[in-house]
Amino acid sequence: MFKLKYFILPFILLLSFTELKATEFDAIEDGKQFRRTKAGSPIYLEKRAAIVVENYGLKLKRSGFIICEFDGGKKVGYITPTYKPQDKIVELSWVFINEADRGKGYSTEALRTVEAICKYLKSKGLLAGCDYLYLTMGTDNAPMKKAAITAGYEPTERIWSPPGLMFCYEKRIG
Repeated sequence: MFKLKYFILPFILLLSFTELKATEFDAIEDGKQFRRTKAGSPIYLEKRAAIVVENYGLKLKRSGFIICEFDGGKKVGYITPTYKPQDKIVELSWVFINEADRGKGYSTEALRTVEAICKYLKSKGLLAGCDYLYLTMGTDNAPMKKAAITAGYEPTERIWSPPGLMFCYEKRIG
């Protein structure tokens, strides 16, 4: 029993720390909508406390934003930002657009809108020390690479990822 206690305690602390890292985006109330109105964005993002993302056959729940078409509100995908204070970044873990809605610039607009949300959070004293958005994608994901470049992201090796498996991009929150 004694050894089991010392095994479980670090695991609980790790889970608690994981919860703390997400609180910057959790400060945004569920259902709040964001749109780059001056840019005439064709999409808006709607905050959700739990989005089910599929990754290698697993279904995971993440806090994030549903991507919706501005005209009509059709849900076309999701994007899940995570604040990582130890690296001073906001990582965009999943950017997903439904297959039927790809090629319309929605990923690029979602990336730009998350940048605007980060600027908003920074103006409220959140995301302390965070200056970059960080995005990884599989090397076979040419459309996402194009979206990242169009949104102003640049290749980086500042944060490690598996060589040959992932493209890594970052953008200064500005």
